Amino acid sequence: MRVSGPDSRRTLTLASNLGLAYKEAGRLQDAISVFERAATGFAATGGIDHPDTISAVNNAALAYKDAGRTDEALPLMEGVAAAREQIQGPEHPDTLTAKSNLALLRLESGGQAADVITIMEDILTERERIQGPDHPLTLMACNNLAYACSSAGMNGKAIPLYERALAGLKRVEGPDHPSTRRVRANLAAVRDSRLLTGLGTRSLPATPESREISQE
Repeated sequence: MRVSGPDSRRTLTLASNLGLAYKEAGRLQDAISVFERAATGFAATGGIDHPDTISAVNNAALAYKDAGRTDEALPLMEGVAAAREQIQGPEHPDTLTAKSNLALLRLESGGQAADVITIMEDILTERERIQGPDHPLTLMACNNLAYACSSAGMNGKAIPLYERALAGLKRVEGPDHPSTRRVRANLAAVRDSRLLTGLGTRSLPATPESREISQE
């Protein structure tokens, strides 16, 4: 029977997957602690640019975001986006996801919606070119662009984007998939906000990337 030490890749991988379970259960501080430990361990054994290190930092950033600690999430996600672009290239799907996550964090931190809209438009264009118009990530990029437009008060532009994302996800993922339900709720929220002006109803961005690190 093989025994792994506390800093072995296998142990760190198990810890990262435990962190994802903590995050899913709403135990965000536990998740943050586990992800930070995993990121430190992976960096020590594989380097700061190792894919497992980057994924652990990414997961820590998203846990910080879910905990409302956006100021702490932002620099981590900036590092993730820069690392993915340098290592995997600007057009890699993981790089596009990291850029999307970073743009959404900046928007939630009070960033300019117009700047985020431009980024989301570019990401959607790249997703369509690389992965095709009906890929689930392309459709969620459509959702995220709609969210940015809605945040800027451009509901007239947001609604057809949400409608496109919803129709595609119903066809590709099914009507009860979590992504489909999220986009359906987003579309309903924006439609309601047009009817009930002044209630401050906001839609939700796509769930950002949380990656399980596979064991080897």
